[in-house]
Amino acid sequence: MNLDELDEFIGNVNSIADTVSFVKENIVNRRDSFLNNERQTRSGLIDPILKILGWDVSQVDLVGSEYRTKASGTADYALLDASEPLALIEAKRLGRSFDVDISEQLANYTGNEPTVRFGVFTNGDRWRMRQTGKSGVVFDISLSDETPLKSALELMHLARNVLIKNPSETPIIEHQTRPDLRPTGVVDDEGWFPLARLRAEDGLPKGIRLEGRPLELPPPYEDAEDSPTYGDWKGFLVSFVKWLVNERKLTMDDCPVFLHEGSRIQYIVNVEAWHQNTRFISPVKIDDLDSKGGFWIETNSQTKAKIRSLLYLLDKFGIDSSTVFVKCD
Repeated sequence: MNLDELDEFIGNVNSIADTVSFVKENIVNRRDSFLNNERQTRSGLIDPILKILGWDVSQVDLVGSEYRTKASGTADYALLDASEPLALIEAKRLGRSFDVDISEQLANYTGNEPTVRFGVFTNGDRWRMRQTGKSGVVFDISLSDETPLKSALELMHLARNVLIKNPSETPIIEHQTRPDLRPTGVVDDEGWFPLARLRAEDGLPKGIRLEGRPLELPPPYEDAEDSPTYGDWKGFLVSFVKWLVNERKLTMDDCPVFLHEGSRIQYIVNVEAWHQNTRFISPVKIDDLDSKGGFWIETNSQTKAKIRSLLYLLDKFGIDSSTVFVKCD
């Protein structure tokens, strides 16, 4: 694996880990709606995972829904390559255990399909992948019990580009190669992370570099004039917004600033401490240069959401995110 391939691999794993985090949040926050409803489980937990793995269930040439097998049974999903199934997936509602009946049912489906190399069972939380005609499992994970990164590494076995590129019967991802991979954002020899690849677990921000030069951000709070660091990602986000205001990149005419994440709206900056759904939970106010009232920054979000907010602000105000590097402790 050369450096470009390694960089692409790490980027793919990070994207899958983000989706796993989203699914875990769904499991926690909407658990009751999935426990007795297979359709909801599929749309809210399983389909997002398949999509980030390259299997968009809305594309009939990629995924066959309710696939009729030669064993006179119906698999919930068939992952297709040139109309031929590579893997069959049996889906159940959240909370359904992987019992002997399901195992035998899936083995019957896969064993009668000459092009099918893998069978997968999932209830949205637990994912188990078997290789056709082989004992043991390729992986068996529970998303709620593992870190998103570990789950992502296992789920990569099921990624479309991996399945299609690896027709052999050998395991797709060799476990012994994993210690050589940096599990978080790509970092250079001096400890600078590209912001676009930065992960929450990479640490707290200690500096920022734009287009190769250090960037002096204003202190985040009035009582932090002598502080050499931003303290945390909340302070870093506040400092960056203050820098945008000082550079006259962000004005009141730009507000409110928010980004869409699926059906959700993530507010970042407004001219008042409220938005259309509710008041900001943990707003921080900064003054504008013309003393017309100032800006309110929404800071009540997880670290990964703050990083997404930073990336959105860069894009909105014409700053190439590939030129922005952050040093973490």
